[in-house]
Amino acid sequence: MPWKGVPLIERDLGGSAVALPETLDQVVATLERAGVTFVVPGRAAPPFQQTILGWFTVDDVREYAVFCRELLAAVQEQLRRGSGVDDIAAGLAMVESFNDYDLQDAREYIEAVRAEMP
Repeated sequence: MPWKGVPLIERDLGGSAVALPETLDQVVATLERAGVTFVVPGRAAPPFQQTILGWFTVDDVREYAVFCRELLAAVQEQLRRGSGVDDIAAGLAMVESFNDYDLQDAREYIEAVRAEMP
């Protein structure tokens, strides 16, 4: 399963919180066209159980793309309302389907979103 938490946006390396959901959608489409079932991450530690059962699937990537899209929308809405980064981070909650996602490092993500907003 891919990281179930707030994405790390490396803005100094060209990363974009706003572009991430669309980028992940493109990754999913490419993997599906190629007939890929399992995804082996480049920087993750090997799974502890049988390797083939421990890697994540294209459906996992699709779920993460939906999470990133919903997180982005929630953060942008709060920023448009004038909420501060710390207030958003403290009150951030996701829909029930993402209640197992870690939101601890949301502050840096929120700052990245704010930096990309007009």
